[in-house]
Amino acid sequence: MALQGWITQTGQVRYGLESYYLPENQRQQINQTIAQTQSRDPQALVAGGEGGWPGQAVPIRLWVQDQPYRF
Repeated sequence: MALQGWITQTGQVRYGLESYYLPENQRQQINQTIAQTQSRDPQALVAGGEGGWPGQAVPIRLWVQDQPYRF
């Protein structure tokens, strides 16, 4: 399976995994963890997805350093 991406005007490649929704009951805690972690290591956030529509991905997991979150 290949993901469909597009290039922004700034030259970044986007795949649609950049936006995701967090469960209400975990949102504040996850956002705090992300903010604290990215202040030390900007690349510590990883999103994972599964195939959805042809060429599209649906985000289903998020890792902040070694801490996994599943939606």
